[in-house]
Amino acid sequence: MVRGPRILPAHGSARYELRPSGGRFALPRPGVRIRLRAFTASPQTLSSADVQEAVRGAG
Repeated sequence: MVRGPRILPAHGSARYELRPSGGRFALPRPGVRIRLRAFTASPQTLSSADVQEAVRGAG
């Protein structure tokens, strides 16, 4: 993670900047779905969002 709060309270929202550990991430061809998934341990939850527009716009 490059930017964003380390802890996000329940029902909160924040903007994060993520970068791959190798420094680069090859984007799949246009039209391929890119999803961001966030997991929490306690309580166990999964949040997902389509992010292809944000990812492609940042390139």
